[in-house]
Amino acid sequence: MKRRKQRLYAHCPRCGEDDEHLLHVLICSADAAVDFRQPLLTDLENWLIDEDTHPDIADYLHTGLTSWFEDPFGTERVILSTIPSIRQAASLQLQEIGWYAFLCGFIVEPLVACHQTYDSSIQSRRRGQRWAIRLIHRCWKILHLIWMHRNAALHESEAHHNNKGATQLPSVITSEHSHGLDSLYRVYAPYFRIPLADLLNRQISYQKQWFR
Repeated sequence: MKRRKQRLYAHCPRCGEDDEHLLHVLICSADAAVDFRQPLLTDLENWLIDEDTHPDIADYLHTGLTSWFEDPFGTERVILSTIPSIRQAASLQLQEIGWYAFLCGFIVEPLVACHQTYDSSIQSRRRGQRWAIRLIHRCWKILHLIWMHRNAALHESEAHHNNKGATQLPSVITSEHSHGLDSLYRVYAPYFRIPLADLLNRQISYQKQWFR
């Protein structure tokens, strides 16, 4: 938004990071962001269980995502499954795709095949591809909720006003007020009857409206 000249700054409204890029929106380390993500991961874990996901796959996905959110550039946890095909699929998912892409909906075929094999072993009529589609939808929901949480932090707090020029308001209002009505139309006279001190104590939204 800063590049589009719709914001004065590019910092994160939650933690204050100078450059709020797309990845940062997901992995922001602010307490509010961390607290918000934890229930989302718990919900995903419960969903995997309800979907009869292979326990090793469910554990890998939940633990891997939790680890990634906590330390996206740290050491990855190795899957503890004793089943070679699941270990290989999980390794491929990590090395070739990664957790960010996974959240965007990219799941390697071997992981889906492992789930299909498990479904067949428990005589389930569910299909691995349908499981993968539903999992992708769950991941998209997580992304959407994190994005909405970030938007709320920006637009429902003073961060929005600060990002749109609130810090410059006192000086420009003071300057404009000192000039008075000058050559403006008389219809604007009531604006200058408001004492400057009272004006600067008003809400940011009112000050912006006055200046406009």
